Amino acid sequence: MLVRSFEALGADRKVRDVSRVLRIVHSINQKNRKRVEVIHVEWGDKDEARKYAFDDLAKFILPFSREQVSVYRKHKVQLRLIDRGKPNVEGLLPFNPKKLAWDRLEDVRTLAKVRYGGEVPSDSRERDEFLFWAVNFAALNLWGRTSRFWHEAYQLAAELTPTLPKSEVSANLSTVWSKMQQMVSGEWIEFNGRKYPPLYTPRNATLIKRLCISEDEQRCLKTIIGKDLSRERDAARKREKRAEAGAASREEYEANSLSRRKPWEALGMSRASWYQNGRP
Repeated sequence: MLVRSFEALGADRKVRDVSRVLRIVHSINQKNRKRVEVIHVEWGDKDEARKYAFDDLAKFILPFSREQVSVYRKHKVQLRLIDRGKPNVEGLLPFNPKKLAWDRLEDVRTLAKVRYGGEVPSDSRERDEFLFWAVNFAALNLWGRTSRFWHEAYQLAAELTPTLPKSEVSANLSTVWSKMQQMVSGEWIEFNGRKYPPLYTPRNATLIKRLCISEDEQRCLKTIIGKDLSRERDAARKREKRAEAGAASREEYEANSLSRRKPWEALGMSRASWYQNGRP
Protein backbone atom coordinates (compact mmCIF):
# COMPACT_ATOMS: atom_id res chain seq x y z
CA MET A 1 0.00 0.00 0.00
CA LEU A 2 2.93 2.37 0.60
CA VAL A 3 4.24 1.66 -2.89
CA ARG A 4 0.79 2.28 -4.39
CA SER A 5 0.36 5.50 -2.42
CA PHE A 6 3.67 6.94 -3.71
CA GLU A 7 3.58 5.44 -7.20
CA ALA A 8 2.78 8.84 -8.72
CA LEU A 9 6.07 10.11 -7.26
CA GLY A 10 8.05 7.32 -8.92
CA ALA A 11 7.97 4.63 -6.24
CA ASP A 12 9.40 1.33 -7.48
CA ARG A 13 6.72 -1.40 -7.54
CA LYS A 14 9.41 -4.04 -6.97
CA VAL A 15 10.55 -2.44 -3.72
CA ARG A 16 8.00 -3.99 -1.38
CA ASP A 17 10.02 -5.95 1.18
CA VAL A 18 10.19 -4.65 4.74
CA SER A 19 13.98 -4.18 4.75
CA ARG A 20 13.72 -1.48 2.08
CA VAL A 21 10.35 0.08 2.85
CA LEU A 22 11.29 0.57 6.50
CA ARG A 23 15.04 1.23 6.23
CA ILE A 24 16.67 2.30 9.45
CA VAL A 25 18.11 5.80 9.42
CA HIS A 26 21.94 5.88 9.09
CA SER A 27 22.05 2.28 7.81
CA ILE A 28 24.04 1.62 4.61
CA ASN A 29 22.46 0.70 1.26
CA GLN A 30 24.52 -2.32 0.17
CA LYS A 31 24.13 -1.57 -3.55
CA ASN A 32 25.19 2.07 -3.80
CA ARG A 33 26.97 2.23 -0.42
CA LYS A 34 25.03 5.38 0.51
CA ARG A 35 23.91 6.17 4.02
CA VAL A 36 20.16 6.37 4.60
CA GLU A 37 19.24 9.91 5.65
CA VAL A 38 16.00 11.68 6.57
CA ILE A 39 14.90 13.98 3.76
CA HIS A 40 11.92 15.56 5.53
CA VAL A 41 11.11 16.22 9.18
CA GLU A 42 7.78 17.42 10.51
CA TRP A 43 8.54 19.37 13.65
CA GLY A 44 6.31 19.29 16.69
CA ASP A 45 6.34 21.01 20.01
CA LYS A 46 9.60 21.90 21.75
CA ASP A 47 11.52 21.71 18.46
CA GLU A 48 11.31 17.92 18.45
CA ALA A 49 10.49 15.74 15.48
CA ARG A 50 6.83 14.74 15.49
CA LYS A 51 6.39 11.02 16.11
CA TYR A 52 3.54 8.73 15.13
CA ALA A 53 2.51 5.33 16.41
CA PHE A 54 2.63 2.44 13.97
CA ASP A 55 -1.11 1.83 14.43
CA ASP A 56 -1.80 5.41 13.28
CA LEU A 57 0.23 4.80 10.15
CA ALA A 58 -1.59 1.51 9.54
CA LYS A 59 -5.01 3.17 9.89
CA PHE A 60 -4.02 5.90 7.46
CA ILE A 61 -2.36 3.65 4.86
CA LEU A 62 -4.05 0.25 4.96
CA PRO A 63 -7.50 -0.45 3.44
CA PHE A 64 -8.62 -2.48 6.47
CA SER A 65 -8.32 -1.98 10.20
CA ARG A 66 -6.37 -4.38 12.40
CA GLU A 67 -9.67 -5.60 13.84
CA GLN A 68 -10.93 -6.49 10.35
CA VAL A 69 -7.67 -8.29 9.55
CA SER A 70 -7.97 -10.21 12.83
CA VAL A 71 -11.46 -11.42 11.88
CA TYR A 72 -10.22 -12.45 8.44
CA ARG A 73 -7.34 -14.43 9.95
CA LYS A 74 -9.69 -16.24 12.31
CA HIS A 75 -11.76 -17.39 9.33
CA LYS A 76 -8.58 -18.62 7.64
CA VAL A 77 -7.64 -20.60 10.75
CA GLN A 78 -11.12 -22.14 10.83
CA LEU A 79 -10.69 -23.19 7.22
CA ARG A 80 -7.33 -24.86 7.97
CA LEU A 81 -8.97 -26.84 10.73
CA ILE A 82 -11.21 -28.61 8.22
CA ASP A 83 -10.16 -32.23 7.98
CA ARG A 84 -9.06 -32.84 4.40
CA GLY A 85 -7.43 -36.17 5.09
CA LYS A 86 -9.17 -39.50 4.76
CA PRO A 87 -12.42 -40.05 2.85
CA ASN A 88 -15.49 -40.92 4.91
CA VAL A 89 -17.36 -44.24 4.81
CA GLU A 90 -19.10 -43.20 1.59
CA GLY A 91 -15.77 -42.65 -0.15
CA LEU A 92 -16.25 -38.86 -0.16
CA LEU A 93 -13.77 -36.31 1.14
CA PRO A 94 -14.89 -34.02 4.00
CA PHE A 95 -16.62 -30.82 2.92
CA ASN A 96 -14.15 -28.12 1.92
CA PRO A 97 -15.71 -24.80 0.78
CA LYS A 98 -12.59 -23.69 -1.13
CA LYS A 99 -12.37 -27.01 -2.98
CA LEU A 100 -16.08 -26.87 -3.84
CA ALA A 101 -15.71 -23.33 -5.18
CA TRP A 102 -12.76 -24.39 -7.36
CA ASP A 103 -14.62 -27.45 -8.68
CA ARG A 104 -17.62 -25.30 -9.59
CA LEU A 105 -15.37 -22.80 -11.35
CA GLU A 106 -13.91 -25.69 -13.35
CA ASP A 107 -17.46 -26.86 -14.14
CA VAL A 108 -18.32 -23.44 -15.57
CA ARG A 109 -15.19 -23.58 -17.71
CA THR A 110 -15.99 -27.11 -18.85
CA LEU A 111 -19.55 -26.12 -19.71
CA ALA A 112 -18.25 -23.25 -21.86
CA LYS A 113 -15.97 -25.69 -23.70
CA VAL A 114 -18.71 -28.29 -24.21
CA ARG A 115 -21.32 -25.80 -25.36
CA TYR A 116 -19.29 -23.13 -27.17
CA GLY A 117 -15.78 -24.50 -27.58
CA GLY A 118 -14.43 -22.31 -24.77
CA GLU A 119 -15.48 -18.73 -25.58
CA VAL A 120 -19.07 -17.70 -24.87
CA PRO A 121 -20.27 -15.72 -27.93
CA SER A 122 -21.41 -12.12 -27.51
CA ASP A 123 -24.93 -12.90 -28.78
CA SER A 124 -25.46 -15.61 -26.13
CA ARG A 125 -28.02 -14.80 -23.44
CA GLU A 126 -25.86 -16.62 -20.89
CA ARG A 127 -22.64 -14.67 -21.58
CA ASP A 128 -22.90 -12.46 -18.48
CA GLU A 129 -24.08 -15.44 -16.41
CA PHE A 130 -20.98 -17.46 -17.31
CA LEU A 131 -18.61 -14.65 -16.32
CA PHE A 132 -20.54 -13.75 -13.16
CA TRP A 133 -20.59 -17.27 -11.72
CA ALA A 134 -17.02 -18.05 -12.77
CA VAL A 135 -15.69 -14.96 -10.97
CA ASN A 136 -17.95 -15.54 -7.96
CA PHE A 137 -16.52 -19.05 -7.48
CA ALA A 138 -12.99 -17.76 -8.07
CA ALA A 139 -13.59 -15.19 -5.31
CA LEU A 140 -14.83 -17.92 -2.97
CA ASN A 141 -11.70 -19.93 -3.71
CA LEU A 142 -9.49 -16.89 -3.02
CA TRP A 143 -11.11 -16.76 0.45
CA GLY A 144 -10.56 -13.06 1.07
CA ARG A 145 -7.36 -12.38 -0.88
CA THR A 146 -8.65 -9.17 -2.43
CA SER A 147 -5.32 -8.33 -4.06
CA ARG A 148 -5.84 -11.22 -6.51
CA PHE A 149 -9.49 -10.55 -7.29
CA TRP A 150 -9.32 -8.26 -10.32
CA HIS A 151 -6.37 -10.15 -11.80
CA GLU A 152 -8.39 -13.39 -11.68
CA ALA A 153 -11.54 -11.61 -12.90
CA TYR A 154 -9.88 -10.15 -16.01
CA GLN A 155 -8.15 -13.47 -16.74
CA LEU A 156 -11.49 -15.29 -16.66
CA ALA A 157 -13.11 -12.58 -18.78
CA ALA A 158 -10.35 -12.94 -21.39
CA GLU A 159 -10.89 -16.70 -21.37
CA LEU A 160 -14.69 -16.93 -21.32
CA THR A 161 -15.96 -13.60 -22.70
CA PRO A 162 -13.13 -12.00 -24.72
CA THR A 163 -15.61 -9.83 -26.67
CA LEU A 164 -16.82 -8.11 -23.49
CA PRO A 165 -15.18 -4.65 -23.05
CA LYS A 166 -13.06 -4.23 -19.92
CA SER A 167 -15.30 -1.42 -18.66
CA GLU A 168 -18.32 -3.73 -18.81
CA VAL A 169 -16.38 -6.47 -17.05
CA SER A 170 -15.79 -4.13 -14.11
CA ALA A 171 -19.42 -3.01 -14.06
CA ASN A 172 -20.82 -6.56 -14.26
CA LEU A 173 -18.62 -7.74 -11.39
CA SER A 174 -19.08 -4.81 -9.03
CA THR A 175 -21.54 -6.81 -6.91
CA VAL A 176 -19.13 -9.72 -6.50
CA TRP A 177 -16.34 -7.29 -5.59
CA SER A 178 -18.47 -5.60 -2.91
CA LYS A 179 -19.44 -9.03 -1.49
CA MET A 180 -15.79 -10.01 -1.27
CA GLN A 181 -14.96 -6.80 0.58
CA GLN A 182 -17.75 -7.61 3.05
CA MET A 183 -16.21 -11.05 3.49
CA VAL A 184 -12.80 -9.60 4.35
CA SER A 185 -14.26 -7.04 6.73
CA GLY A 186 -15.97 -9.83 8.70
CA GLU A 187 -19.57 -9.17 7.58
CA TRP A 188 -20.45 -12.87 7.35
CA ILE A 189 -23.98 -14.26 7.22
CA GLU A 190 -25.15 -16.31 10.21
CA PHE A 191 -27.71 -19.06 9.58
CA ASN A 192 -28.69 -21.94 11.89
CA GLY A 193 -25.77 -21.20 14.18
CA ARG A 194 -23.15 -21.25 11.41
CA LYS A 195 -21.44 -18.42 9.55
CA TYR A 196 -21.28 -18.26 5.77
CA PRO A 197 -19.37 -15.91 3.44
CA PRO A 198 -21.47 -13.12 1.89
CA LEU A 199 -20.52 -14.28 -1.63
CA TYR A 200 -23.11 -16.26 -3.57
CA THR A 201 -23.38 -19.99 -2.78
CA PRO A 202 -26.22 -21.18 -5.05
CA ARG A 203 -27.78 -24.63 -5.11
CA ASN A 204 -27.21 -26.90 -8.08
CA ALA A 205 -30.80 -26.44 -9.23
CA THR A 206 -30.27 -22.66 -9.37
CA LEU A 207 -27.11 -22.95 -11.46
CA ILE A 208 -28.70 -25.50 -13.80
CA LYS A 209 -31.60 -23.11 -14.38
CA ARG A 210 -29.52 -19.94 -14.74
CA LEU A 211 -27.04 -21.54 -17.14
CA CYS A 212 -29.65 -23.71 -18.91
CA ILE A 213 -27.59 -26.88 -18.40
CA SER A 214 -28.99 -29.96 -20.15
CA GLU A 215 -28.77 -33.52 -18.79
CA ASP A 216 -26.13 -34.44 -21.37
CA GLU A 217 -24.03 -31.43 -20.36
CA GLN A 218 -24.37 -32.32 -16.68
CA ARG A 219 -22.67 -35.66 -17.37
CA CYS A 220 -19.53 -33.73 -18.34
CA LEU A 221 -19.51 -31.79 -15.05
CA LYS A 222 -18.22 -32.69 -11.62
CA THR A 223 -20.45 -30.87 -9.13
CA ILE A 224 -23.19 -28.94 -10.95
CA ILE A 225 -25.56 -31.85 -11.50
CA GLY A 226 -29.23 -32.63 -10.87
CA LYS A 227 -30.63 -34.98 -8.24
CA ASP A 228 -31.14 -37.90 -10.64
CA LEU A 229 -27.52 -37.86 -11.82
CA SER A 230 -26.35 -37.36 -8.23
CA ARG A 231 -28.21 -40.51 -7.15
CA GLU A 232 -26.81 -42.38 -10.15
CA ARG A 233 -23.23 -41.44 -9.25
CA ASP A 234 -23.84 -42.25 -5.60
CA ALA A 235 -25.05 -45.73 -6.57
CA ALA A 236 -21.97 -46.21 -8.78
CA ARG A 237 -19.68 -45.22 -5.90
CA LYS A 238 -21.37 -47.73 -3.60
CA ARG A 239 -21.05 -50.49 -6.20
CA GLU A 240 -17.33 -49.77 -6.48
CA LYS A 241 -16.94 -49.86 -2.68
CA ARG A 242 -18.74 -53.23 -2.50
CA ALA A 243 -16.58 -54.60 -5.31
CA GLU A 244 -13.41 -53.46 -3.52
CA ALA A 245 -14.64 -55.23 -0.39
CA GLY A 246 -15.03 -58.48 -2.37
CA ALA A 247 -18.83 -58.52 -2.69
CA ALA A 248 -20.30 -60.10 -5.81
CA SER A 249 -22.02 -57.91 -8.37
CA ARG A 250 -25.77 -58.13 -8.85
CA GLU A 251 -25.29 -59.99 -12.14
CA GLU A 252 -22.99 -62.55 -10.51
CA TYR A 253 -25.34 -62.96 -7.55
CA GLU A 254 -28.37 -63.53 -9.78
CA ALA A 255 -26.46 -65.95 -12.05
CA ASN A 256 -25.56 -68.12 -9.05
CA SER A 257 -28.90 -67.82 -7.29
CA LEU A 258 -31.09 -70.88 -6.70
CA SER A 259 -33.91 -69.23 -8.62
CA ARG A 260 -31.76 -69.30 -11.74
CA ARG A 261 -30.17 -72.73 -11.24
CA LYS A 262 -33.38 -74.51 -10.08
CA PRO A 263 -31.78 -77.67 -8.55
CA TRP A 264 -35.19 -79.16 -7.71
CA GLU A 265 -35.92 -79.69 -11.40
CA ALA A 266 -32.84 -81.93 -11.73
CA LEU A 267 -34.28 -84.12 -8.92
CA GLY A 268 -37.75 -84.20 -10.45
CA MET A 269 -39.50 -82.42 -7.59
CA SER A 270 -41.18 -79.14 -6.96
CA ARG A 271 -39.45 -76.21 -5.34
CA ALA A 272 -41.61 -76.50 -2.20
CA SER A 273 -40.81 -80.22 -1.86
CA TRP A 274 -37.10 -79.55 -2.32
CA TYR A 275 -37.11 -77.06 0.54
CA GLN A 276 -39.36 -79.26 2.76
CA ASN A 277 -37.25 -82.41 2.35
CA GLY A 278 -34.08 -80.56 3.17
CA ARG A 279 -31.82 -79.26 0.47
CA PRO A 280 -28.36 -80.90 0.11
